[in-house]
Amino acid sequence: MKRIELQGQWQLSGKNPEGKEIKCPVNIPGDFHTALLSQGIISDPYQGFNEQEQLWVGKSDWTIERTFEFTPDSSLKSFITITEADTFFTLFINNKKVGSGQNQFARHRFDVSDFLVEGKNTISILFESAEKKSAEIAEKLPYPVPAMKYDIYSPNRNLARKCQCHGGWDWGPCIMVSGIYGSIVIESVPDGLFNHVTVNYDNKNKDWTVKGDVNFYSLVNESRQFVVEVSGPDIKTSSISQEINLIPGENNFSYELTVNNPSVWKTSGELEEAGLFENTIYTLLVKEITEDGDFITLKRKICFNWAVY
Repeated sequence: MKRIELQGQWQLSGKNPEGKEIKCPVNIPGDFHTALLSQGIISDPYQGFNEQEQLWVGKSDWTIERTFEFTPDSSLKSFITITEADTFFTLFINNKKVGSGQNQFARHRFDVSDFLVEGKNTISILFESAEKKSAEIAEKLPYPVPAMKYDIYSPNRNLARKCQCHGGWDWGPCIMVSGIYGSIVIESVPDGLFNHVTVNYDNKNKDWTVKGDVNFYSLVNESRQFVVEVSGPDIKTSSISQEINLIPGENNFSYELTVNNPSVWKTSGELEEAGLFENTIYTLLVKEITEDGDFITLKRKICFNWAVY
């Protein structure tokens, strides 16, 4: 498995209301308002009446771009995964359209094997104004979808799958930010990739049962070994291994293991009473062992908590 992290500095470009081109660096994860503010292109929207002066930023389209190096391997397929892209975006690699998304809360994954070249590659992402796109959606509806109105707000914001507070409500300002707030990575794999893992708990005295489901997107029609383990600073690592017969596409399997006497999540008051400063966080690791002995992994941070209903 090969992994290229694309977080870091990108180049942001767009136009101001007068049509003048704007270019400046932007950090990803991050948003475009912050990048413009750090370069002195806009004023702090939280001060005075600056909010009104910066509304044009959310009504404009923006593009981010960067380059990266890639070494092809015919035995691997490459996927790009983007998390928390806000909101209406189109992805290009080497000036070719790869795919698009319109949901800030969804993870987007695209097969980019046929778009990558050896050596230098260029990736760019066009973010269209969520305010404009929402208005376009509203025009196509046979009836209006009502939303709360304030002194300054973004109309039709309820038609965009993005944080609604960006559009102004109650005492909050209207700052229609866009950007990528999670990760963006390219993974080249022989067998496939994990989509997700769920976690549930049962407890009896000091023993806790950790159980859930794993979803793995497979590229092969073969049997593979999967390992699920829970580790942490004050417990003995608990793990389970099982053989799964994979088929191309999505595969689901369940797991269940026992963790002895983990630290239970405490409130701030309980921490203070116990003389502690923070809770204990544990790691749930799921891994697939490839044919050549390499690992494809998925990690999640978990805690143990008494459920009170």
